[in-house]
Amino acid sequence: MSGENREKYYRNLKEFFDFLFPQVCVFCGNYVEDFSDFGSICEKCRKKVADEFFGGFMDNVNGIERVWYVGIYRSFLKECINKFKFFGELTLGNFLGKVLYEVILRNPLKFDVITYVPLHRKKLISRGYNQAKIVANFVGQRSDIKCEKLLKKVKNNLPQSSVGAVKREKNVKGVFDLLKEKKLPQSVLIVDDVYTTGSTLRECCRLLKKRGVSNVYGGVLALDYLL
Repeated sequence: MSGENREKYYRNLKEFFDFLFPQVCVFCGNYVEDFSDFGSICEKCRKKVADEFFGGFMDNVNGIERVWYVGIYRSFLKECINKFKFFGELTLGNFLGKVLYEVILRNPLKFDVITYVPLHRKKLISRGYNQAKIVANFVGQRSDIKCEKLLKKVKNNLPQSSVGAVKREKNVKGVFDLLKEKKLPQSVLIVDDVYTTGSTLRECCRLLKKRGVSNVYGGVLALDYLL
Protein backbone atom coordinates (compact mmCIF):
# COMPACT_ATOMS: atom_id res chain seq x y z
CA MET A 1 0.00 0.00 0.00
CA SER A 2 1.43 3.38 -1.01
CA GLY A 3 1.86 6.22 1.46
CA GLU A 4 -1.04 8.17 -0.07
CA ASN A 5 -3.38 5.16 0.01
CA ARG A 6 -2.33 4.30 3.56
CA GLU A 7 -3.11 7.85 4.70
CA LYS A 8 -6.51 7.70 2.98
CA TYR A 9 -7.20 4.30 4.57
CA TYR A 10 -6.48 5.54 8.11
CA ARG A 11 -8.48 8.73 7.52
CA ASN A 12 -11.49 6.69 6.38
CA LEU A 13 -11.03 4.32 9.31
CA LYS A 14 -10.99 7.25 11.73
CA GLU A 15 -14.14 8.72 10.16
CA PHE A 16 -15.84 5.32 10.48
CA PHE A 17 -15.04 5.01 14.18
CA ASP A 18 -15.96 8.65 14.81
CA PHE A 19 -19.35 7.89 13.26
CA LEU A 20 -19.85 4.80 15.43
CA PHE A 21 -18.40 6.33 18.60
CA PRO A 22 -18.64 10.13 18.34
CA GLN A 23 -16.25 12.02 20.59
CA VAL A 24 -17.94 14.18 23.18
CA CYS A 25 -16.47 16.95 25.30
CA VAL A 26 -15.35 15.72 28.72
CA PHE A 27 -16.56 18.99 30.26
CA CYS A 28 -19.95 19.81 28.70
CA GLY A 29 -20.88 16.74 26.64
CA ASN A 30 -21.04 18.55 23.30
CA TYR A 31 -19.84 16.74 20.17
CA VAL A 32 -16.16 17.33 19.36
CA GLU A 33 -15.74 17.90 15.63
CA ASP A 34 -11.99 18.53 15.57
CA PHE A 35 -10.34 15.97 17.86
CA SER A 36 -6.66 16.71 16.94
CA ASP A 37 -4.33 17.96 19.70
CA PHE A 38 -7.16 19.33 21.82
CA GLY A 39 -8.32 15.86 22.74
CA SER A 40 -11.95 15.52 23.81
CA ILE A 41 -12.62 19.23 24.36
CA CYS A 42 -15.21 21.08 22.30
CA GLU A 43 -14.64 24.46 20.69
CA LYS A 44 -16.73 26.28 23.31
CA CYS A 45 -14.66 24.91 26.18
CA ARG A 46 -11.41 25.58 24.29
CA LYS A 47 -12.16 29.29 24.50
CA LYS A 48 -11.59 29.07 28.24
CA VAL A 49 -7.97 28.20 27.47
CA ALA A 50 -7.11 31.78 26.55
CA ASP A 51 -8.40 33.00 29.93
CA GLU A 52 -6.67 30.53 32.23
CA PHE A 53 -3.76 28.97 30.34
CA PHE A 54 -1.73 32.17 30.14
CA GLY A 55 1.65 30.51 30.75
CA GLY A 56 4.79 31.88 32.32
CA PHE A 57 8.06 30.95 33.98
CA MET A 58 10.10 31.48 37.15
CA ASP A 59 13.89 31.64 37.18
CA ASN A 60 16.28 30.34 39.85
CA VAL A 61 13.79 28.67 42.20
CA ASN A 62 14.84 25.89 44.59
CA GLY A 63 18.09 25.31 42.69
CA ILE A 64 16.22 24.92 39.39
CA GLU A 65 17.33 27.25 36.62
CA ARG A 66 13.82 27.81 35.23
CA VAL A 67 10.31 26.45 35.80
CA TRP A 68 7.72 26.92 33.05
CA TYR A 69 4.03 26.66 33.99
CA VAL A 70 0.75 26.65 32.06
CA GLY A 71 -1.40 28.51 34.60
CA ILE A 72 -2.79 28.61 38.14
CA TYR A 73 -4.30 25.49 39.69
CA ARG A 74 -7.91 26.62 39.76
CA SER A 75 -11.18 26.57 37.82
CA PHE A 76 -10.96 25.05 34.31
CA LEU A 77 -7.25 24.17 34.46
CA LYS A 78 -7.69 22.41 37.80
CA GLU A 79 -10.66 20.44 36.43
CA CYS A 80 -8.67 19.58 33.31
CA ILE A 81 -5.70 18.26 35.32
CA ASN A 82 -7.89 16.30 37.73
CA LYS A 83 -9.88 14.62 34.94
CA PHE A 84 -6.60 13.65 33.30
CA LYS A 85 -4.84 12.57 36.49
CA PHE A 86 -7.57 10.84 38.48
CA PHE A 87 -10.35 9.92 36.03
CA GLY A 88 -8.47 8.42 33.09
CA GLU A 89 -9.19 11.13 30.50
CA LEU A 90 -5.88 10.42 28.78
CA THR A 91 -6.57 12.50 25.68
CA LEU A 92 -6.26 15.55 27.93
CA GLY A 93 -2.60 14.59 28.43
CA ASN A 94 -1.76 15.43 24.82
CA PHE A 95 -3.76 18.64 25.09
CA LEU A 96 -1.93 19.73 28.25
CA GLY A 97 1.40 18.64 26.75
CA LYS A 98 0.68 20.76 23.68
CA VAL A 99 -0.02 23.83 25.80
CA LEU A 100 3.08 23.29 27.98
CA TYR A 101 5.22 22.89 24.86
CA GLU A 102 3.89 26.19 23.49
CA VAL A 103 4.62 27.93 26.81
CA ILE A 104 8.23 26.67 26.74
CA LEU A 105 8.56 27.71 23.09
CA ARG A 106 7.73 31.32 23.97
CA ASN A 107 10.79 31.66 26.24
CA PRO A 108 12.98 28.70 25.29
CA LEU A 109 16.20 27.44 26.81
CA LYS A 110 18.24 24.50 25.54
CA PHE A 111 17.99 21.13 27.31
CA ASP A 112 19.37 17.79 26.17
CA VAL A 113 16.84 15.35 27.59
CA ILE A 114 13.28 15.46 28.93
CA THR A 115 12.34 13.34 31.94
CA TYR A 116 9.46 13.24 34.41
CA VAL A 117 8.70 12.75 38.08
CA PRO A 118 8.22 8.98 38.52
CA LEU A 119 5.45 7.18 40.40
CA HIS A 120 6.03 4.36 42.85
CA ARG A 121 5.23 1.00 41.24
CA LYS A 122 2.22 0.50 43.57
CA LYS A 123 0.73 3.85 42.51
CA LEU A 124 1.52 3.11 38.87
CA ILE A 125 -0.29 -0.24 39.07
CA SER A 126 -3.24 1.37 40.85
CA ARG A 127 -3.63 4.31 38.44
CA GLY A 128 -2.44 2.52 35.32
CA TYR A 129 -0.36 5.39 33.95
CA ASN A 130 1.99 8.19 34.96
CA GLN A 131 0.39 11.51 34.02
CA ALA A 132 3.74 13.36 34.03
CA LYS A 133 5.23 10.79 31.63
CA ILE A 134 2.37 11.26 29.13
CA VAL A 135 2.87 15.04 29.10
CA ALA A 136 6.67 14.69 28.93
CA ASN A 137 6.42 12.29 25.98
CA PHE A 138 4.23 14.74 24.07
CA VAL A 139 6.61 17.66 24.73
CA GLY A 140 9.49 15.44 23.59
CA GLN A 141 7.72 14.52 20.35
CA ARG A 142 6.92 18.15 19.56
CA SER A 143 10.39 19.45 20.40
CA ASP A 144 12.22 16.46 18.88
CA ILE A 145 14.10 15.96 22.15
CA LYS A 146 14.48 12.50 23.66
CA CYS A 147 12.23 11.72 26.62
CA GLU A 148 13.55 9.05 28.95
CA LYS A 149 13.24 7.81 32.50
CA LEU A 150 16.14 9.00 34.64
CA LEU A 151 14.60 8.67 38.11
CA LYS A 152 12.75 6.01 40.05
CA LYS A 153 10.59 6.27 43.15
CA VAL A 154 11.85 3.90 45.82
CA LYS A 155 9.46 4.81 48.68
CA ASN A 156 5.68 5.00 48.52
CA ASN A 157 5.27 8.20 50.53
CA LEU A 158 2.07 10.08 51.31
CA PRO A 159 0.67 12.19 48.45
CA GLN A 160 2.06 15.72 48.66
CA SER A 161 -1.47 17.12 48.45
CA SER A 162 -2.29 15.43 51.78
CA VAL A 163 0.69 16.98 53.59
CA GLY A 164 0.94 20.54 54.91
CA ALA A 165 3.34 22.97 53.24
CA VAL A 166 5.88 22.78 56.09
CA LYS A 167 6.12 18.96 55.98
CA ARG A 168 6.31 18.55 52.20
CA GLU A 169 10.09 18.73 51.95
CA LYS A 170 10.47 16.03 54.62
CA ASN A 171 7.81 13.89 52.90
CA VAL A 172 9.85 13.63 49.68
CA LYS A 173 13.28 13.27 51.28
CA GLY A 174 14.86 10.01 50.12
CA VAL A 175 11.87 8.81 48.10
CA PHE A 176 13.60 9.14 44.70
CA ASP A 177 16.78 7.66 43.28
CA LEU A 178 18.58 7.79 39.95
CA LEU A 179 18.68 4.88 37.54
CA LYS A 180 22.29 3.80 37.99
CA GLU A 181 22.84 2.60 34.42
CA LYS A 182 21.83 5.91 32.85
CA LYS A 183 24.47 8.26 31.52
CA LEU A 184 23.22 11.70 32.44
CA PRO A 185 23.27 14.69 30.07
CA GLN A 186 24.39 18.22 30.88
CA SER A 187 20.87 19.68 30.96
CA VAL A 188 17.50 18.12 31.81
CA LEU A 189 13.87 19.23 31.76
CA ILE A 190 11.76 17.53 34.46
CA VAL A 191 7.99 17.44 33.89
CA ASP A 192 5.46 17.31 36.73
CA ASP A 193 1.78 18.16 37.10
CA VAL A 194 1.35 20.67 39.95
CA TYR A 195 3.99 22.89 41.60
CA THR A 196 3.06 23.92 45.13
CA THR A 197 6.12 24.37 47.33
CA GLY A 198 8.55 22.90 44.80
CA SER A 199 9.72 20.15 47.17
CA THR A 200 9.30 17.34 44.63
CA LEU A 201 11.17 19.08 41.81
CA ARG A 202 13.82 20.28 44.24
CA GLU A 203 14.54 16.73 45.42
CA CYS A 204 14.76 15.45 41.84
CA CYS A 205 17.01 18.38 40.94
CA ARG A 206 19.29 17.68 43.90
CA LEU A 207 19.84 14.08 42.78
CA LEU A 208 20.52 15.04 39.17
CA LYS A 209 23.00 17.77 40.05
CA LYS A 210 24.73 15.50 42.55
CA ARG A 211 25.48 13.15 39.63
CA GLY A 212 26.87 15.94 37.46
CA VAL A 213 23.95 17.51 35.60
CA SER A 214 24.75 21.20 35.16
CA ASN A 215 21.33 22.69 34.42
CA VAL A 216 17.95 21.41 35.56
CA TYR A 217 14.69 22.93 34.33
CA GLY A 218 11.10 22.21 35.28
CA GLY A 219 7.91 22.13 33.25
CA VAL A 220 4.63 21.95 35.17
CA LEU A 221 0.97 22.20 34.30
CA ALA A 222 -0.02 24.46 37.18
CA LEU A 223 1.10 26.52 40.14
CA ASP A 224 -0.88 26.06 43.33
CA TYR A 225 -1.98 28.82 45.69
CA LEU A 226 0.47 27.79 48.44
CA LEU A 227 3.31 29.53 46.55
